[in-house]
Amino acid sequence: MPRTKKTTTTAAPSKSMKSSITIRMYNPGFGDCFLLTFHTADGSPRYVLIDCGVHHRYPDGQTRMKLIAGDIAKVTNNHLDIIAVTHEHTDHLYGFRYANEIFGKIKIDDLWLSWAEDPNDALAKQLKDGIKSGVEELTSAVSKLTPINLQAADGLRGVLEFETSFTAKGETKSELDWLREWSHKKLQTSTDYRRPGEDPLTIPGVNGVKVYVLGPPRNAKDISTVTKEAEMYPEFAPIDGPQAFAAALKAGESNISKEDDSIIKRSIPFDKRYYIPPDQPNINPVYQTFFQKHYGSTKDTPSEMGDDWRRIDDDWLESASELALKINNMTNNTSLVLAFELTDSNPHKVLLFVGDAQVGNWQSWQNVQWTTGTQEKDKITGADLLRRTVFYKVGHHGSRNATLRQKGLEMLDDSSLIAMIPVDQKWANDAMHWEHPALKLLERLEEKTKNRLLRTDKIASISEALQKPDNMDNNEWQNFLKAVDWDKSPDNLWIQYTMEE
Repeated sequence: MPRTKKTTTTAAPSKSMKSSITIRMYNPGFGDCFLLTFHTADGSPRYVLIDCGVHHRYPDGQTRMKLIAGDIAKVTNNHLDIIAVTHEHTDHLYGFRYANEIFGKIKIDDLWLSWAEDPNDALAKQLKDGIKSGVEELTSAVSKLTPINLQAADGLRGVLEFETSFTAKGETKSELDWLREWSHKKLQTSTDYRRPGEDPLTIPGVNGVKVYVLGPPRNAKDISTVTKEAEMYPEFAPIDGPQAFAAALKAGESNISKEDDSIIKRSIPFDKRYYIPPDQPNINPVYQTFFQKHYGSTKDTPSEMGDDWRRIDDDWLESASELALKINNMTNNTSLVLAFELTDSNPHKVLLFVGDAQVGNWQSWQNVQWTTGTQEKDKITGADLLRRTVFYKVGHHGSRNATLRQKGLEMLDDSSLIAMIPVDQKWANDAMHWEHPALKLLERLEEKTKNRLLRTDKIASISEALQKPDNMDNNEWQNFLKAVDWDKSPDNLWIQYTMEE
């Protein structure tokens, strides 16, 4: 049941707060939603919303998103200067669906989407077509799995919902379609979509802030790199699960290509002489009696259930989960990645928002650079921005492949580093069987931030969750605590951090 209790909010900052930046992390349950407040020279607030979603299976997610949207409307006085959407997953987008009426009444000046959402971009179209093809294969697998393994089919159906629900049944528009309509600035050409290495963006009226676009990379290989596994020559290397799965779906087709036929033959786990198709039980008379008796080629058995369970004809369908994971990760790897540089500080501080970027996206930042003058010192690189990061929005709820080690977290050297994780660890572990956040990564984040790590699932117990580490000066810790605020109502709707520019 929706709560009727009025939720605590924080009003728009006053003019006396013009030198501060507030990062409010909303608590959808399991999803990303961040409201950033900057200020003009006269102290007027400017608002940037980065993502607004909840996982489509999270309990009571729709109710929470309406509460969050209402809070955003109240805090911003129904005016958002910029909405940035990192990528098309429900846990980053569904707030705009569940709270459509509220967002439809908010004035939105500008919309930042990556080149991967540009309908006129050839590479974007290639990536979308590849994902669409994978979704069609998963749909076929669900159909074939349902009568033989309902549990596995239901798991795949959940992935399909995650990847294809942007235009739900009965709807003609997706969340991005609505956002394009609501935004005052229209995305009319490819230059209106954000690309890595483009000239730094600005927030209207705000001095001392530059926004660098780090990702997603303009390279299909980088986007498809979601782990750090060594590359193989496909002609001689064992084929991977998704490749075998996609080909096996076509095994019964009459017009199968030579390439797919070759992959199918390579994917059979036994030597060809042991393979007995289910419609040809007499293919090898030497083994006929044995297989009829023990492996379900006939129903004439004394067993009440027969021995069909011994066959493995359909077991390959369950490998569809690997294809589903690959599609999911590729979408994550198209995340728009933004680095907000605060140029009034010395050295310039950086706020890093990575969406759900995974390995290939992270690696590509090392090669991005901007030239601000004629000298070598006037060059800014992705590595420079990482080294000056003082705030990190942890990628993909703390999953193990969404925060790089040597080319990622270990480069974040600033001693004042603070991080935020939007996560519900108990729901992720118990309901979805995900290790979010990954424990080893969590331990390192706590070390790097000296326990200045804010989590949505710890808002209710924030006083107990935030404990000063032994190696931190007490004044430094007290200054951190003074900058933290949170919704103290039973909704635990947000937690925020305010820093000096």
